[in-house]
Amino acid sequence: MANNPITERCTKHIPICYHFVCDAVANQHIEIYYIEGTDNPADMFIKNLRYVKFKQCRSQISLVFN
Repeated sequence: MANNPITERCTKHIPICYHFVCDAVANQHIEIYYIEGTDNPADMFIKNLRYVKFKQCRSQISLVFN
């Protein structure tokens, strides 16, 4: 929805305060791209992960502890 400026009939329920994402994409302040679900580093913040997967996510965001 953020990449497509055309509003559909079913998207009219979205509050105006969330349209800032569309404006930021249009003004090229941010770029939205697809991340495969198995490679998503945000999983370490929202899911209980096994240590191996946690280490992989941690290295993807360059967060390393000694």
